[in-house]
Formats: sequence, structure tokens, C-alpha cells
Amino acid sequence: MIASWGADYLWLDGCNMNRSEMESRYELWSHLLNESGREIVWEVSWPAYVAEHGNDPGNSPYNIELWYKSAWVGHEFRFYNDNAPEWTHILDIAESTHEYNMARFHRPGAYAFMDMLESGNSPLTFAESRSHFALWLIMAQPLHLGNDIRNLSTELLNMFTNPDVVRIAKDPAVLMGRRAAMNGSRLNGTQVWVRDLSDGSRLVGLLNALPIVDHCNWTERRGGYFQVDPPTPSGNLLCSNDLAQLKATCCQAGPEACASVDWQASTNNGCAKHNDKLGWVNDSSFVDYILEGGVGPVPTPTETICFNWTQIGLNPYEPTMVRNIWTQTDLGLFNTSMCLPVDYHDTVLLHLQQ
Repeated sequence: MIASWGADYLWLDGCNMNRSEMESRYELWSHLLNESGREIVWEVSWPAYVAEHGNDPGNSPYNIELWYKSAWVGHEFRFYNDNAPEWTHILDIAESTHEYNMARFHRPGAYAFMDMLESGNSPLTFAESRSHFALWLIMAQPLHLGNDIRNLSTELLNMFTNPDVVRIAKDPAVLMGRRAAMNGSRLNGTQVWVRDLSDGSRLVGLLNALPIVDHCNWTERRGGYFQVDPPTPSGNLLCSNDLAQLKATCCQAGPEACASVDWQASTNNGCAKHNDKLGWVNDSSFVDYILEGGVGPVPTPTETICFNWTQIGLNPYEPTMVRNIWTQTDLGLFNTSMCLPVDYHDTVLLHLQQ
């Protein structure tokens, strides 16, 4: 029936399915699609539901067998949490993909799938959307847009249709990238990411994931929270499981854009809110941090990130042509290493050819 509809893609989720039956059901679907007479790309969510989570999931014998098997059942197999338009969550997916060494299972026609893109969805900034897109490109992901393409900004449209991006996305080797260097922690620091391309060149991403510095003064009020207008979630500036990030984001936005941060310790979650117009709500599980007036926005920090040819697997003694992917301009020949400034939560994307 699906083939008769002219479908080209099928996303088969595992919601409300008995986990003990998932393997047999997904294998049956694989057989039926192969016998349908139509080429249909399909996504397998089964491993994301049944994978083991422990101290070292990437080396779990159960997970390794599961992921190898999944790579033969579907064209794209999920293995981790659902994506969401939340900065640290996006970073965690990329970092975990690298740390689990999912490149072992990733090949043309069988993608270790990090989920659809959230680029362009609120509350991500354009810089964060661009970093998200760059990381998925470096990790050789199917680039499924998860936003409303009817309302794309010019910036997003230019990024998605960038000829250099399209060319790299079609690289036939489909080699998954890796984190080549890190200064700081996996979610708060600067990083260098690299993908090997089929012609021997490299795609390099310089990521500034440094946190905002919270320089603001706060009044703490326990036993409830201020309700925002319009009510949650529409009136939120950002929701997160990182209180320091919420306060720093609110601090940077300033009192004209953010009134307070509510925090619920029992769920380890909270929201930075645009205003407190609907008044106080009594709830003993919450603490509300009220941003004091007179604090202006924080200048967006820029960080210089350096890397060398050895870190990305190139000959350190050979001159290398460097091209900026976003601007589609050649930066010239460089030797051994280079340094570039990168804006807060942004990624400079480069192509290096020897």
C-alpha cells in the first residue's frame, strides 16, 4: 500500500510498540519494503528504544550487536535521544555519537542517524542553528529539515542551499566525522571537528561552545514562580536542565527581554521567561530567580580557535588551500596550522585541500 502511494521515505517510529517485538517487526517491515517493487528509504527507530544505557554504552556488547544488526535492517537507524531545539541537547547528541564511535556502523545506505535537524526552530539563535547544521554535515548525516520550510529566513535558506554544502553532503564515501580537539568540557568549551572526504580533503568545523558569563544580580524567591504572558511554553525565552545556562541567557538578554528564571529542582528543569505579567503562582517545588533592573545585554564573546594539520590527519609539511564554506571564499594557502575567531555558539566551517 505504501509503495502504491508513491512514497519515497518512511519513518517507522517505535511509539506504543512492545519492545520485545521490535526486532521481529522491524525485520518484517524490511522484508516487505524490499519486496514492494519500489525504492523506499526508511528510518528505523527500534535501537533507540532498546539500547542499554550505562557507564560505557558505546562498548556494550549488547549495543554493538544491536547497532550492527540495525545497519542491515534500515537505511537510517536511530540510536540515541530525540533531537530538540535546545543548545546543550544538540551538543550532547553530537558528542555522544563521537564518544560511542558510531562511525563503526555508518556507511553508504546505512546511516547511524542523529535525528532530524532543528535548525531554525526557536529558541535557537542563527549561530546555534548554523553550528547544529555544521555538526550534522560533519557527521555525514541525512539532512532532514525539521522546521517550517514555508517560512525560512534568507539566512537559513542560503545556508541550506549553499553549493559547497550540497557538494559535501553528496560525498560518496559518507565517512562520519569526529571531534579532533577540545579545550574545556564536552558541552562548554571550544572544539575542532573534522570529516574526511573521498578526495582526501577535509571538512573542518571550529565550534565555540563556551558558556555565557552571568554577571547579573538576582533576587531569589522560593515557593513558586511568576507566570509568563503568553503562558508557557510560548512566553519562554529558553527552557533547559542547566540552571547556570538559563540565568546566563536571561542575563545576556537583559530585563527588556527576560524577567526571571523559574527552577524546579525535583525535575532538574526550568525556564527563562520574557515577562511576569500573569503574576505569582504558589508551588513549593519551585524557586524563581528575578533579574534585577538596570542590567544591559552582555556583548557576545568571540573566541580564537586554533588547530594544526596533524590534528585533522593532513601532511603538516604540505601547503594547504583553505576555503570558508559559509562565505564560499578561498582564504588562501596556509602551512602547518591556522587560527580563526569564532563567535559565541557559532561554527566556522572550512574545507582544506592539499
